[in-house]
Amino acid sequence: MRKTSLVALAVCFIVAAALMNGQRPSSRNADEAAIRKAWQDYVAAWNKHDSKLLATFLAEEVDRRTADGQILNGRAETLAGIERAWGPNKDSTEKSIQVDVRFLTADIAILDARDEMRIAGVPVRTNHTSIFVRENGRWLTAAIRAWRLTPPAAR
Repeated sequence: MRKTSLVALAVCFIVAAALMNGQRPSSRNADEAAIRKAWQDYVAAWNKHDSKLLATFLAEEVDRRTADGQILNGRAETLAGIERAWGPNKDSTEKSIQVDVRFLTADIAILDARDEMRIAGVPVRTNHTSIFVRENGRWLTAAIRAWRLTPPAAR
């Protein structure tokens, strides 16, 4: 087989795989950019401790599970739990160190973020996994899983 035939065959496989998942590569890139932007805006709302703004990034049926055993269902309950967490940590902030996005379908994606929170000025490393769903053309968070990372010396 000639080299150009192999390249053409490889391109066909890539395009076919993208189409089988319901998206063209350019559409997938735009969706990933939209999810990353939604995450950046979510983090900005978190850092402002603005629960009304934060609510705009959450699906109505969102659920949140945290390392301390909290299980929160629905937007109102999830926001109330976040507000309770902010209470004793009024100056806490978050920034993402690494963000990965993986699509399960054309309308469902997983975002994994390695974050650094500052609580009373002390850095705390965390992992955050969110399931994003496309609703009415917007990417919203449908599920949240967050937990602190244990420093290697503490293991």
